[in-house]
Amino acid sequence: MGEVITPICRLSEEEEETLYPLILGYPHLRQKMMTLEVEIGERRLSLKDFI
Repeated sequence: MGEVITPICRLSEEEEETLYPLILGYPHLRQKMMTLEVEIGERRLSLKDFI
């Protein structure tokens, strides 16, 4: 993500810094993401709906 002194992630201290740990590192955003996952999961149609 841009120019960095080291490629190590600042939050997870793992290999490469990505948006995933940066976004999920904030409780408010993590809660919103979990809410969206539930809403999206409820809207998914099963294969039976297409048959």
